[in-house]
Amino acid sequence: MRGMDLDDTFRLHGPFLRRRDLLRLGHSDDGISAALRMKLLFRVRHGWYAQPGIADDAARAIRVGARLTGASALLSYGCIVPRPERVELVAPRNAARLRRPRDRRSRLEAADGCRIFWRDDARGDERGWRVTPAEALAHVLRVEPEAVAIACCDAALHEGLVTPEELDAVFAAGPRRARSWRSRVNGATDAHGETYVRLGCEAVGLTYVPHPYLPGVGEFDGRIGPHTYVEIDGIQHSEHYDGAFGGVSRFERDHEKDVAMAAQGDRVLRFTYRQIMTNWDACVRAMLRAVADDEALGRERRRRPYTPRIPRKRRSIPFGRPGSTRSRS
Repeated sequence: MRGMDLDDTFRLHGPFLRRRDLLRLGHSDDGISAALRMKLLFRVRHGWYAQPGIADDAARAIRVGARLTGASALLSYGCIVPRPERVELVAPRNAARLRRPRDRRSRLEAADGCRIFWRDDARGDERGWRVTPAEALAHVLRVEPEAVAIACCDAALHEGLVTPEELDAVFAAGPRRARSWRSRVNGATDAHGETYVRLGCEAVGLTYVPHPYLPGVGEFDGRIGPHTYVEIDGIQHSEHYDGAFGGVSRFERDHEKDVAMAAQGDRVLRFTYRQIMTNWDACVRAMLRAVADDEALGRERRRRPYTPRIPRKRRSIPFGRPGSTRSRS
């Protein structure tokens, strides 16, 4: 089994394959054994294989003998949704030999960080290692509170994992308490922090417009007033971000945008995810005050248009490279 063939096989059919799947796809027993010795493969559980680097939650589902469901499944599809406290798994109603994810010889225990739901009716090759996005959302509507459920639906719709029609069907078949939530899902936000802010703004009478774009400046997470914008900053916006989640730090770019916004009379409020989750009342007070000031200043500017005052004679900045820019006393 050559490395390139192995990569192609798992890229097209993976991330988990059984021995019989590998044999059916043209690989041999000797090749599988060689790949295991070379650490190109590892045995997830008896008869199941994966390549190194697979997500731990996904491997845990295979080892337990269940499938990822709910928010755990949506995370595996690339959605930015709230991570549950325990990995959510769905198992057949008659499953009786669920294994511990770290010890296949022992039965699953409560301390293993898994939450099992006994409602999986899929059989054989239908099962795989995770439910479909629509099935994951149906699970979310059954077990999650309103804000979390709407955030999950927003993310799945935004990522194209379900169509609006498929989402309609999920809500129609869902619990009665959740059916009215469908009208609050718009699919315009791609991360649950943004959905939380949108829902929170609606609750206090603020109009939240997701992802507005300003020519010459860029895109923002939301707009709450004529000239007032909101950004929800994760770790990628830190000056010291090390690229752990892909990309580079947005710290300098964020400040460039803020300066450009201020120069044209706009304002950006930046909140961290921690602030949103732990001090939402303070965030609301800041937004309400900013929008009130925005509207008051707008009335004043319509009455007395602003004209920037530019000094006739500019002074050099009192810093810079020696010999290049010198300050005047």
